[in-house]
Amino acid sequence: MLGDETDDEGACKVWPENWPVVQLFIACRKQFATGPMGGITGFRAEGVAAVFRMRKVKRAEQAALFDDLQVMAGAAATALVAPAIVRA
Repeated sequence: MLGDETDDEGACKVWPENWPVVQLFIACRKQFATGPMGGITGFRAEGVAAVFRMRKVKRAEQAALFDDLQVMAGAAATALVAPAIVRA
């Protein structure tokens, strides 16, 4: 854990070893899949594969990046659902 998660301007700090998956997450931001009630269920696999191709991600790196991306997608889904629960 970084302790202070943002700087004075509100920008999120990212450890260097996490930067590749953060870039991938940003590139895949339009690839979220939604369930019948509109909630996020994760990323569309074909969309992620297309981003891998466009970004020329090495095949040997794809599995680990995909695993990390799924963790980030789960955290994003939880963060996006929490405000909706509070408003209800």
